[in-house]
Amino acid sequence: MKLRPALAAGLLGAWMLAVLGPAPAAARPRRIDVFRGTDALARAIDRARAGDVLRIHRGRYREVLEIDKPVTLKAVGPGRVIVDGRCQTGIVIDVVSSGVTLKGFTVQGATGGFGSSPIEVNFSGVSDGRVRRMVFRDTCDAEYGINVFGTGTMMVRQSVAHGFSDAGIYIGGISQGPVTAVDNDAYGSVQGIIVEDSIPGAVALLGNRVNGNTKGIFVHNSDGELIQGNLVSGSAEYGIHLDATSDGNSILGNPISSSGVFDVFDEGAGNCWNGTTFGTASPNPPPTC
Repeated sequence: MKLRPALAAGLLGAWMLAVLGPAPAAARPRRIDVFRGTDALARAIDRARAGDVLRIHRGRYREVLEIDKPVTLKAVGPGRVIVDGRCQTGIVIDVVSSGVTLKGFTVQGATGGFGSSPIEVNFSGVSDGRVRRMVFRDTCDAEYGINVFGTGTMMVRQSVAHGFSDAGIYIGGISQGPVTAVDNDAYGSVQGIIVEDSIPGAVALLGNRVNGNTKGIFVHNSDGELIQGNLVSGSAEYGIHLDATSDGNSILGNPISSSGVFDVFDEGAGNCWNGTTFGTASPNPPPTC
């Protein structure tokens, strides 16, 4: 006797359920509350699953972290959260997994002498990530606040970076992207924001406040990037500097003022400065695209 296809499928399903048992339910993301303690954050990351949210409560966490799974670390409740490398590490938070979000806390304490450039937060070679309302502060002799290198889609938003011997925000080696830095404050560093060695259209700097650095925004060996609506002031040398290997970039609607040498230093070719206001320049850049 032939069984109808629907009945056969039903019988097969019943047999599989009886023999194999029910299929495991997909694990739901969990919320993990983290309080101060020895290696509290590292232990929470170890026991977390992909997609979990680590809710970090106030206090200073004297730790060095490697984040190797797609999780969210976010500050919650009243009071500040500080992750502090205590001048005993080259990188305080090293993100080696895609899908990581950092939100709402301070990172400090990177220093030289540990085999790499000292960085507070490092995203390198990951396909995506998000950073929001973070503070990167140099309390030792770190070179970079946040380093975004060779990534895919990244968003750095509403964060503060200050006091670094190279750059508060570094974006480099972007061959996919897009990488967007929007509504950040970068001040008191040698360079507020660097964009370097990236393909056309991979990087956008939007609405950042870049104040009191030696150079405000520096673009090296990068073509066709978007720099729009950034307020750049009080640079000791240049407000925005595009070097001779940076061509065809769009610098739109950026007020630049009070630079020590030139507000604008454009060594490239075909860069468009439409709507950007400045006092001094070398040479005088084309105002329209």
